[in-house]
Amino acid sequence: MNRYCGTCGTLADAEDRFCPGCGKPIGGAPAPAFAAPPGPPQAPAYSASQRTPPPPPLAMPAAPPPAPPPPPQRPESQWYYAVAGKQQGPVPESVLRVALQTLPADTLVWQPGLPNWKHAGEAGLKAPPAPAFPAPPSPFQPAPTPPGAPAFAAGPSAVGFNAPSAGFNQAPPPPRPAFPPPTGFPAASAPQFGVPAYGAPAPLASAPVSGLVPPSMHWVVLLILTWVTAGLAGLIWFFRQALFVKKIDPSSKAVVLLVVTTLGMFGQVALYIAAMSSMSSSTMATATGLIMILNLVIVICGLVTVFSMRSSIVRHYNSTEPIGLKLSGVMTFFFSILYFQYHFSRIVEWKKTGRLG
Repeated sequence: MNRYCGTCGTLADAEDRFCPGCGKPIGGAPAPAFAAPPGPPQAPAYSASQRTPPPPPLAMPAAPPPAPPPPPQRPESQWYYAVAGKQQGPVPESVLRVALQTLPADTLVWQPGLPNWKHAGEAGLKAPPAPAFPAPPSPFQPAPTPPGAPAFAAGPSAVGFNAPSAGFNQAPPPPRPAFPPPTGFPAASAPQFGVPAYGAPAPLASAPVSGLVPPSMHWVVLLILTWVTAGLAGLIWFFRQALFVKKIDPSSKAVVLLVVTTLGMFGQVALYIAAMSSMSSSTMATATGLIMILNLVIVICGLVTVFSMRSSIVRHYNSTEPIGLKLSGVMTFFFSILYFQYHFSRIVEWKKTGRLG
């Protein structure tokens, strides 16, 4: 059985006589008994009367009161006004304020309820600032004055007119912006009279154009005829085109150059026939050389003829008869006769109908 030292309280075995801690003799008192640790406290008994009442529900915020209805819009007043001795209107007040931007300062206005005509400034009508861009001009259509309006006359001796008499001896006003047709007066108080309706002008009919008319034939027909006649029809038509160019440009040398080109081609044919009939090698060699020289002459004269005709045609139809005609150099080089005839057909249509195809 363990024991405690009475001096220092050190625990010692039962066989120990002296305290292992302080060395003093240990008495025979047994070790004290340890008490059991206290358990957890017991919860008190639950009573229904001790229950905590639930919190009260949160109050919802009150809805805002409905917005008051907008006040009824007041109908816009109608006004009459006089410009250059002529009565105009009725028009809404907002429209009249805009119109006062371009009207004279002494413009007279009147509305039902006023005893006499007044200046726009006296009636409290002030024009708003003028817009940054000019308004398109448009004529006004006068409307009759409703019953009860004071008599209005153009001139210094007008009856019932209190404004200065010099207001109508003035130049016509500048162009005014267009206004919508006036509304608001019942038929009983303002009888409507017939106003002529103005429509859009009818398009002008194109009239024929006088002057020299070029040769007329579709270029496809010319192509077929040239192919069927082995080029003879094309050569004849080329002469017709050159003669027409001579008429519009008397200084043109196209006809002369075309004659030289044609003679060169006939010369080639004659040399070929002579060389074949002679059956001589020297004659054939000479004929071949002459044919090559004629080929060069034909090519040069043909190109000069074609481009001189092009210059004359373009110059005439951009100065004497300016239709803005343009001819391509590449198309002229490859399709000279057909290309000229295509544009000549367009010019013939313009001469007949006044419209360039």
